Amino acid sequence: MEIEKEIINVFGSSCSLKNYIGDENETKVYYAKYQNKDVLLKIISKKNIENFNNLLVEINFIRYLSKFTSSQKHIYRCINFKLTQDYLYLLLEKPNGQTLASFYKNLPEMDWNLYQKIITMIMFRLLLAINYIHKKGVAHRNINPETIHIIYNDSLIEDLRLSDFAVSCGKYIALPLQENNNQTDYYYKFCNTLDLGIANPPENDNLDVLAKKIKSLSKNQTRNSIYLYFAKKADVWALGVLFWKLLNCNSFNKNPLDLEFPVDYKKNKSWQTYNGHKNKLLEGVFDIVIKFMLSDIPERGKSNEILEKLAIHYKYNE
Repeated sequence: MEIEKEIINVFGSSCSLKNYIGDENETKVYYAKYQNKDVLLKIISKKNIENFNNLLVEINFIRYLSKFTSSQKHIYRCINFKLTQDYLYLLLEKPNGQTLASFYKNLPEMDWNLYQKIITMIMFRLLLAINYIHKKGVAHRNINPETIHIIYNDSLIEDLRLSDFAVSCGKYIALPLQENNNQTDYYYKFCNTLDLGIANPPENDNLDVLAKKIKSLSKNQTRNSIYLYFAKKADVWALGVLFWKLLNCNSFNKNPLDLEFPVDYKKNKSWQTYNGHKNKLLEGVFDIVIKFMLSDIPERGKSNEILEKLAIHYKYNE
């Protein structure tokens, strides 16, 4: 086939097609084999992309985050990347498991102790993933049940990873478009507005808070530092909303992700117990969510701080 010859020409004989999956937003998607590993191959026509540079920005974030060994625990990595005159070829780790949305949609009724175990495992793994990208200077800005993938087996969360960095922002990252060449075209991006994506931060995440933050910055810190600060805080807020829903599940007849997050959540900070069960572990976890994730920006914790509080609380109440 013509497409197979094309792939060999781009990636060499170490890459072979397995089967065609379909089209995804003007992108042809295949399962493939690359260096004896199962991968996802995306072939993107440059003519069909309205803002091609934005796509390159997303890919550069994934490439940058994939450079570190620990990335394999937190994101679906970019394996290889080639750019020709007409097409962009992208090899990604093959996604496994299911989205968090699908997982909870199909969650069977189970023992309460097992459910609380699942919640805490998801929280730990998700906070570790967010902390990883934040430490690398990147904010996700689109944390939701569809961008979180998990592998659940025998009552354990074996794997949890983030996907979709289309609206992410971060420190200036300059990566060459091709390896071993002298090309000087680099693509990088920073969030240049206060639009923090789907995270939906509360109303007080506004210019007044921004002004206070500016005063606390030293002269050598740029406006970009402020935007990254806000974007990371928005990630924490999005996590807080997600965990609030998971913790407020009081019946297996209802998907917790379908719960409506109340605008006036501050008026009622009490934890809804599952079928009347009182549990010090999850009650304390809920308290951490309210105090350090769903709080106003100055009090809202960083991902590593929340991880530490969660670990201490879990160990104390284990």
